Amino acid sequence: MSAHLPDRPSLPSLRQQAKALLKQHRDGHAEASARIRDHHPRPDSFEGLRDAQLVIAREYGYNSWKALSEAVHTAIDGARDDRAARFADLACLTYTEDHISRRQQAAELLAEAPELVRADIFAAAAAFDLAAVEAHLSGAPERAALQGGPRDWPPLLYVCYSRASEAPPDRDAVAVARLLLDAGAPGDAFIVDESLGGWRWSGLTGVMGEGENGLLQQPPHAHARALADLLLAHGADPNDAQGLYNTMFTPGNEWLELLLSHGLNASHTVSPGRDETKTLDYQLSQAVKRGAHERVRLLLEHQADASGVDGYTHRTNYEHAVMEGSPEIAAMLIEHGAAAIDLPIEDRFRAAAMRGDKAATVDMLEEDPELIADPSLLMGAVHKLEAVELLLELGADPNRPDGDGGRVLLHEAAWFNSAAVAERLLAAGARSDIREGTHHATPVGFANHAGHIEMRDRLLDHSRDIFDLAHFGRMEQVATLLTENADLAKATAHDGSTPLDSAEAGGHGEVAALIRQHLDE
Repeated sequence: MSAHLPDRPSLPSLRQQAKALLKQHRDGHAEASARIRDHHPRPDSFEGLRDAQLVIAREYGYNSWKALSEAVHTAIDGARDDRAARFADLACLTYTEDHISRRQQAAELLAEAPELVRADIFAAAAAFDLAAVEAHLSGAPERAALQGGPRDWPPLLYVCYSRASEAPPDRDAVAVARLLLDAGAPGDAFIVDESLGGWRWSGLTGVMGEGENGLLQQPPHAHARALADLLLAHGADPNDAQGLYNTMFTPGNEWLELLLSHGLNASHTVSPGRDETKTLDYQLSQAVKRGAHERVRLLLEHQADASGVDGYTHRTNYEHAVMEGSPEIAAMLIEHGAAAIDLPIEDRFRAAAMRGDKAATVDMLEEDPELIADPSLLMGAVHKLEAVELLLELGADPNRPDGDGGRVLLHEAAWFNSAAVAERLLAAGARSDIREGTHHATPVGFANHAGHIEMRDRLLDHSRDIFDLAHFGRMEQVATLLTENADLAKATAHDGSTPLDSAEAGGHGEVAALIRQHLDE
């Protein structure tokens, strides 16, 4: 018997339920195991948060987390008939379920009901509607600092996290932000949300955008720099560790330079009282691992600790510099006080491979032939074509997954749009239909989610995954697979969906008809 959603359901609450189930499963609770057996289509494959979310969805009678999420939004709309709150929520980044479709839905809501900005200041702020915000503040300037709306935020945070379209002078994010600040909104407004890791998320974090989900799903604000300058001029804390984390995945040092110019320094910590790691030290350890020479130089010039230790791997910055094939960075670290360390053969082999040093790698393989079997070697070379070519020549398996989750290098190449690396991998027999265990996605899915359409289509050319091929309308390839094995029409994915569901979700009627034909036979 399915549970019933409450009258006022909450996605954050449901996400917490999923996280609690995952923790109980990992702690070995019998009740959690029973729930998973009862509601997961493949209990033995239960592994991560997405699996837990699927169980929660099915406990409430929905086939997928997406269907449950849509039901929650529908229930909220039905209970409150509040399109303004729905718009303000959809327009803003969430850092839990960000997808371009949310912004599209927000745009459609605003186009259908432009009057929703009159409902409250939070919707008006998210829409960047200058006249509406002025009207809400008229006679009540205290509303500039009032918390409310679907996120229980002050209006300024809706401006900073919204990715709604602008239409100056009527809809102007910078003008609205300036109006709110002049009316008394605090420039250093922030939230601390346990569902977001318990870190500090400020207005500055919001305008900087970016993050683990990529630039397409989590873009910076269209006027990120202008808004950042405005916030900093009104007291925003330059020690925005979360903003720097979100933006460290892409090249460029603009944000780091800006925050340093406004007072960020080597004494600041990531989260005072919670994580005393120095902000610049953390950034240095990540820059070293990414081979970001200029960022490393900038951080060292501002007294980041060259001899620091990475909090994830517990290896020194020097070790990482050498292992990632960056002797120039290693030299910079030594110049700023780091100690050189003798590395074991495994690390020296990795260092030589990343440098593309064939002679050194061959010598070490003669000493230990198993060195090439480490799948992390290829994964670490996603931006280094020469290293990829050398490792493949030496016998590295492009289809061997790397640890938990089961990603292969083609996943990484798809995500980062490393076209030359992807082509070399495909030529070496890399499969574009391997599904990793965290998101249950293929390299095709990674490329699509990141917005790399040419990469996605190139990988589809090599795919034998009927779900991907059906979703993206690859009629001839689907027909070939079904001719070889008609039972593929009845295949089920991790969430219980079928190739027919994929074809219909992608809007490909002809492919759907072909699959139905095989189901009927």
